[in-house]
Amino acid sequence: MLCLRCATELPTEAAVCGMCGAAVEQQLTLALPPLPPETTSPAPVDLPQPPYAVFVSLALGLGLCLAVVAFNVSHNLAQEEWRVSAWSLAASLFAVVCMLLMPRTWNRIESRSDEHGRDKKILRRSAIFALLFIVIASLVGAKIGMDGREIGQLIYDLHEMSRISKRISRARNQVERNVPAHIAMYKELEPDVDAFGAVLEKLDAELPTYDDKFPNEHQQTLRTMNSVRIGLERAKLLEQQIAVARDIENLDSAARWQAWQERMQPLLDAETALDKGSR
Repeated sequence: MLCLRCATELPTEAAVCGMCGAAVEQQLTLALPPLPPETTSPAPVDLPQPPYAVFVSLALGLGLCLAVVAFNVSHNLAQEEWRVSAWSLAASLFAVVCMLLMPRTWNRIESRSDEHGRDKKILRRSAIFALLFIVIASLVGAKIGMDGREIGQLIYDLHEMSRISKRISRARNQVERNVPAHIAMYKELEPDVDAFGAVLEKLDAELPTYDDKFPNEHQQTLRTMNSVRIGLERAKLLEQQIAVARDIENLDSAARWQAWQERMQPLLDAETALDKGSR
């Protein structure tokens, strides 16, 4: 060990320097380097969070808007007509806005580090929810469109049945009470009778389906089905009457009257009995 003041070599157990008299303990204290000042770690800086909520909102909004458009398209396809609603136009415009904002928002998300793979999870889940919106809306739109088309067709056929029936009844009520006039009337009625039978057959097929889908209307549907059944029987009788009128048209007066009594009158009586049975 050396004395720090005079550089004289000192024994290990020496308390003072034999040359200059300096205390060894004081020299050791002075020789110790000063401790560095305590350093404080800098306060953590709060970095802005990636705009996950904004991106998810845009993705769900896009899915919802596309779902509205898909509903409108599938509904129109099911009804076999094309009508663009105001809601569909508004949804299309909002979908365009979402598609323009989403890439920009996603770039802001990707600019941050993604240690846990959160970005991919959010992107995948957003896409799944958007697809679910679109698929469900398409299915619902198609179902509603098909039901609406069936109901619309049923209403149209009921209206057509009523319209043709009134025209046939008016022609029969206004005809003169003689055989030649009736024969001419039956010739004119033939197209209407054919149309009457065709629309009744359609209704006979449509009403059971309507009854299954709308059980709350069962009683009214049963009454309508009964009217259709009577109408079909009447249409068959009218077809037979038209055929008889065609057969006896060229007979002389006496033979025609006799054929009328033998062939036409039973058909007219059967129609009268049908009317009485339906009351």
